Amino acid sequence: ELRFSLNLFGDLGSSLKLGDDTESNFHLGQMGLLANADLGNNIRNLTELVIENIEGHGAIVDLERLWLRWDRDRLFVMAGRMHTDFGYWNTAYHHGSWLQLSFDRPRTMAFEDEGGFLPVHSTGVQVGYNIPVGGEREVHMRLTVANGRGNNPDDIRVLDDTNNAKSLTLQTFLRDGRDWRVGVSLLYDRIAAAPAELRPNLPDEEMVEFLGNIHAVWFHKNFTFIGEAFLSHYKADSDDWTSYAGYALFGYHIQKFTPYFRIEGFSYQGDTQNPFVVPDPTAPGAQLERDQFELVGGLRYDIADWAALKLEYQYRPPAPTPVAPGLTPIPGEES
Repeated sequence: ELRFSLNLFGDLGSSLKLGDDTESNFHLGQMGLLANADLGNNIRNLTELVIENIEGHGAIVDLERLWLRWDRDRLFVMAGRMHTDFGYWNTAYHHGSWLQLSFDRPRTMAFEDEGGFLPVHSTGVQVGYNIPVGGEREVHMRLTVANGRGNNPDDIRVLDDTNNAKSLTLQTFLRDGRDWRVGVSLLYDRIAAAPAELRPNLPDEEMVEFLGNIHAVWFHKNFTFIGEAFLSHYKADSDDWTSYAGYALFGYHIQKFTPYFRIEGFSYQGDTQNPFVVPDPTAPGAQLERDQFELVGGLRYDIADWAALKLEYQYRPPAPTPVAPGLTPIPGEES
C-alpha cells in the first residue's frame, strides 16, 4: 500500500545590522517542499525541493535530497542525494528553519552555497546497522561511499566525480532513545587537481581531505543541549592546512517559549589560505578563512503546532589583524 506525505516549510525575516555600515532589511527565506513515500516491501523514498531567491538571479529551484531507502530489522541501505551523515546537526535538521531551535544553522554547518566548508550534501550509497545494548540504548554504525569533492566547496558532484577516488564517511554513535546521543564521525577524500583558472592558489596539485567530528546531544525534560567539535585537515605535496571549529547550543523550554543561547568558534592554523576552501584569496568577495567567534541569543515562541516566531541577537567581534597581504580585516557584526 502506497502512503504519501507532503510538508511545506518557509520563513520570513527582518534583520537589523549594527556596525560600521548599519543595515535594516526584510527578507524572504527558502521554501522547502518535502515529500515522503512508503513504497512497500520496506522501501521508502524522500524528495526535497527548495525554492530560494538569489540576488541577481531571481527565484531558483534546487533538488536538495532524493533517495531510496530499504530497511530490514536493524539494517538499512540508502542510495541517492542525501545530507551527508557527518556529525549530528546535518541529518537532524534540514532546510526547513522551523525544525531547528535557532533561526540559522551554526556557521560551521552552513550550506555549501552559503559559504560552508563542510560537504553538507553528497550523492552515493549508505549502509547502516544498529545494535541494541540494553534498554533503549543502541549503537549505530554507518558507512557512506559517495562522489567526492568538486573543484571548490560549492561544487557538489551529482552527475559525475572529478576523479576515481570516492569520499568515505564513517559514523558511529551511542543513543539512549531520544534522551541523549554521543558519537564520532570521520570523512576521507582525495580532491582532484584543478588548473590555475579554477584554483590559482594551488594549480595542478591533488589534495587529501580529512574531516573529524565528535558530538554530544542531551534532551532532558525541558532542557536541550547540542555540542559538536570539528577538525579539518588538507594536505598537498607543497603544504598542508588545518582548522578547528565547534559550537554549543543550549535551550530551555517553558511551555510555548524557548530561550536559547549558542556559542561558536573557528580557529585556522596556517600562514596561507586553504586553496580548496579559498581558491583565490584576492578575488572580490572571497570567503576568507580566519579565526572567528560568535555569540547568539534568542527566544523562540511556538504560536501554533507548525509555526514559530524567533527573536535573535547575533554578535561577531572584529578580526584583529588582516588575513592576507593587501586585505583588510572583516568588521564585526551585530544583528
